[in-house]
Amino acid sequence: MSRAVTHQQVARMRLAAQCLAGRSLPTPEDVVRHLTCTQSQDWRACRIALAARTTARSAQAVDAAYDAGRIVRSWPVRGTLHTVLATDLRWLLALTSDRIRAQYATRLAGLGVDAAQLDGVRDLTRELLHGGAALTRRELLDAWTAAGLDVSGQRGAHLLVDLSIDTVVCLGPIRDGVQRFVLCDEWLPKVQPPPDPVAAWARRYLLSHGPAARADFLWWTKLLLRLGCRYGKDTRQADTAPRRPDRRDLCAAVA
Repeated sequence: MSRAVTHQQVARMRLAAQCLAGRSLPTPEDVVRHLTCTQSQDWRACRIALAARTTARSAQAVDAAYDAGRIVRSWPVRGTLHTVLATDLRWLLALTSDRIRAQYATRLAGLGVDAAQLDGVRDLTRELLHGGAALTRRELLDAWTAAGLDVSGQRGAHLLVDLSIDTVVCLGPIRDGVQRFVLCDEWLPKVQPPPDPVAAWARRYLLSHGPAARADFLWWTKLLLRLGCRYGKDTRQADTAPRRPDRRDLCAAVA
């Protein structure tokens, strides 16, 4: 089914989908699940953005969700930090990590970091964080330096990204106002991924960002076209398709 809508109607529908108008969700993890990936390069700003979409409007509840391991921060999409459900991180990175790793591999090579060094920093980090330890970025870089690793310039930052997209570490609990790195194997719950992760992500995207086109989904997720091609097929039966004169491929998921 399709119908004509105006630019203003599409804008209002998107505000509602983003939980910025008309409704709120009960908990921070409900918001994170709804949005799938929430930009959180600045985690303090992100905690406000998440809290604003909940019924209690509590930033402390967002902190508690991080501390309880229900939500985490990592680099699952677009090469920047995002907040995601702890249960989602592995399957999201399974879809996106190859492309992110290819982008960072060039940068790491340019910084003189080779495969042997990457293996070494992974082993050292697992040793440092084993047993439930949680370290700040500065503490982790200092420990690498003490072990003889060169983290000067952008090396340290790029090594952290590599460890994160390889699901070695993620950012979890907040202590003394600073979020800390933990081991994914100890922090993330062991759950089965969705039967069709791309379809699951596409449906969540439509529910939280729609009305939207397949091109919007591909641009936002940075998934390859061959993966995103299932977007229309998997959502057609459940969705309506608002039409605008300049956009004839918009879909809006039915909750």
